[in-house]
Amino acid sequence: MACFERVDAKNPITVLEGPAFMKNKLAHVLVTLIYFEYPLIWSSVFMDFLPHLSKGALVMDMFCRFLNALDDEVISFDYPRTPDEVVVAGRVKDAMRQQCVPEIVRAWYHILTMYMTSDPELCASVLDSMKRYISWIDIRLIVNDAFIPLLFDLILADGLPEQVQGAAAGCLLAVVSKRMDSQSKLPLLQNLQISRVFGLISTDGDSELVSKLAALLTGYAVEILECFKRVSSDDERAVSVELLNEVLPSVFYVMKSCEIDSAFNVVQFLLGYVGTMKSLAPLKEKQLLQLGQILEVIRAQILYDPIYRDHLDVLDKIGREEQDRMVEFRIDLFVLLRTVGHVAPEVTHMFIRNSLAAATVSTT
Repeated sequence: MACFERVDAKNPITVLEGPAFMKNKLAHVLVTLIYFEYPLIWSSVFMDFLPHLSKGALVMDMFCRFLNALDDEVISFDYPRTPDEVVVAGRVKDAMRQQCVPEIVRAWYHILTMYMTSDPELCASVLDSMKRYISWIDIRLIVNDAFIPLLFDLILADGLPEQVQGAAAGCLLAVVSKRMDSQSKLPLLQNLQISRVFGLISTDGDSELVSKLAALLTGYAVEILECFKRVSSDDERAVSVELLNEVLPSVFYVMKSCEIDSAFNVVQFLLGYVGTMKSLAPLKEKQLLQLGQILEVIRAQILYDPIYRDHLDVLDKIGREEQDRMVEFRIDLFVLLRTVGHVAPEVTHMFIRNSLAAATVSTT
């Protein structure tokens, strides 16, 4: 590709050494060509690009910009698409699957292993690209003995920037969220051994990494719960319950102590989980303990965030908006409280008595 070559010996400048907006514009041009010409006219575009990755980090960075732009402008359904655009997206993905996806995945792996310590910003860009593509490429290209250990190494390694660790967690979230039948999904979730990251969640609750890990654990829990609802055999249901029991303490901690992705509906998940307990009666001690923890989550969630205290005292515009939001949210929490009360009345009665007693003491 000519844009990777130097203009001449006296002016050794390429587009890739220019400012970010120029590189983004180049990515946009390439994506436009793909939209109209790939694979019928310019069938070798990806195979033309890949050999240039050996030229170093600048080309690798451009490769990530190109893939991200392709996702934003053509492939992703996170943006509204016309029927014609949907057809083009399908055409591009089908051609890429047949022609170059394995080569792209190998390039990702090579870049990550080569630059994980020397160029963390580049690695974060690669991981961001990966996260976008995992949803539609063959999951076996990522879920294997090479890539999954690498992703966990990136999350758990000491000294790596949180940007890289969080991006690796985002890739794992894309893996656990990938659409597939529950009989295939459950072994995948089990083999991930997600418990390896539990210890990181209790660090700085306001950090970007903890926020990413919180999204990973809540997403993982949602997928296990869906598996439990859909699998049919007793063995599969037992595995689902075991995995839920393993992750729920961390999920409860996240709900009470961390900032949660707005895409995760706390009440909806907990209602779904409490609903599954109806099929597990009589409840075991561990499940009764979990219901008690859910009640503690309700108590934590029902309170106003202290950052709104001044606004609520004067009830300005921000205060009124927060008040209106909490009114609606508390209705949902009350539904959850009643549901827990139906499943475990004694635990709920004890929680209410203790809460009232604590409130009485705090006001005297």
